[in-house]
Order: sequence, then C-alpha cells, then structure tokens
Amino acid sequence: MDGAKLRGFRQRAGLTQPQLAERAGIPEIIISRLENDAKERRFDTYAPRLASALGLPFVRAWLAEIRTEAQEVRAALDEGAALLDGAENRLGRVEVVQRDLRETAKQAEALSTEIREAKRMFAAELAALETGRQVLDKLSEQVGAIR
Repeated sequence: MDGAKLRGFRQRAGLTQPQLAERAGIPEIIISRLENDAKERRFDTYAPRLASALGLPFVRAWLAEIRTEAQEVRAALDEGAALLDGAENRLGRVEVVQRDLRETAKQAEALSTEIREAKRMFAAELAALETGRQVLDKLSEQVGAIR
C-alpha cells in the first residue's frame, strides 16, 4: 500500500502510529515502515488488520492499492510507449542514412571505375605522345644530317 495513503487513513481515523499498532495488533515499527514506503514483504498479512483497525472495509483499502498500482503501471506503459516511438523514429532515420550511404557507395564505386578508365586512357595517350616525340626526334636528327 502507498505509505501516504495509509498515513492519510490513519490520520482521518484520528489515530497515532502507536494507537493503530495496538488496535491492529501489529508492531509499531511495521506501521512506520509501511507509512514510509519501506518494502514490507508481509503487507498482505497486515492489510486486513489495518483496514479493520482503521474502520475501512478491507476491499476498499485493497482497491485503493490496486488503483494506485494500476496508475503506476499505466504511467510506466506510457513512458515505455514514448521510448519505443522515439526508438522507432531513430531507427527510421538510421535506415534512411544507411540507404543514402549505400547509394553514395555505389556512386563512389562508379566514379572510381571512371577514374581508373581515365587513368588508363591518359597513360595510353601519354605513351603515344612519347612515341610521337621519339619519332620527331629521329626525324629532326635525319633532317639535321641531310643539311
């Protein structure tokens, strides 16, 4: 049970912790722990005695506890749903980036192929120019020898 609710029930009944402990037949330290939200493993065994000592129908006290827990679960589910939505959104963005990267990689590969082909053609043209220069040099020597 929520400690604040138990304290509220006790105070509305006009009881102190020692008085509630005496009426319920529960050690005062347990009342204190319950009101301070300490985890008390045997709350189920104390709940009927506390409800009776406070003049509450046991079902009413138990329903209040269930409502509180349901609200906490609902809040946790809402938070989880919001986190999931955020994760799905980020995942969607990651997928878009991955798709863009794959496309960019394809384009880079195509450019790399074009660059390799241009280098091959440039090397062939350079070799042809070198051959032409050598031919011109020989012709120039022959013309010089004829003069």
